[in-house]
Amino acid sequence: MDAPKMEVKCGVDTCQYYKNHMCYASQIEVNPMRSKAKTSDETCCTTFRPQQS
Repeated sequence: MDAPKMEVKCGVDTCQYYKNHMCYASQIEVNPMRSKAKTSDETCCTTFRPQQS
């Protein structure tokens, strides 16, 4: 697996794009969990895909 195009740290080791605390998705999508996010806790990475067994 090549290095990611942009370094995005990730702590979600159950995602298929996760490797060694980095995200290897070709693109990242982050959306608000509510209509207007005011903190990072109110955002969600919608790129997440569960690891396949």
